[in-house]
This record gives sequence, C-alpha cells and structure tokens, in this order.
Amino acid sequence: GKPIEEEQVVDNEAAEVILQEGISKKLAYLRRTQKLSIGALSDYVAEETCQLNGCDSAESTSDIMTKGLEHASHWRHCDILGF
Repeated sequence: GKPIEEEQVVDNEAAEVILQEGISKKLAYLRRTQKLSIGALSDYVAEETCQLNGCDSAESTSDIMTKGLEHASHWRHCDILGF
C-alpha cells in the first residue's frame, strides 16, 4: 500500500516525447505489432512516483539484449546488471 519512487530511463528522444504526450501519429504503423499501449505507458510514467529521464544510448543497459556490442561495452553492461 505504499507508493514506490522509481526512475525509468529511455535512450531515444522521440520515445521520451511520445511517452510524455501519450500519442504519436508517427508510430501509427506499430498498431499491428505493438505489444504495449503507448497511452498506458504514458499514464504510467505520468504518475507522481515515476520519473522519466533520457540517457545516452551508450549508457543504456537494455542494449545488451537488443544490439551487438563491442566486447568491453558488453562486459561493462554485464557488470552493471550484476552478471
């Protein structure tokens, strides 16, 4: 029953704007493949307990799951994630 303060980080400026606005005509093509509702995500990050921040793409630990990384970058992300 207690609120939890959290920080969500996104490494894409367009995605950050879309989440803050809650809609994007530019992403209309995603309707067929989109797994999450942009509106729902926007409502989520708009909560007082959630802070949405941008980060440099090189600092995004999620890249380890989505991109081929240089050896040093891969292991730096592994260390950050506790692997």
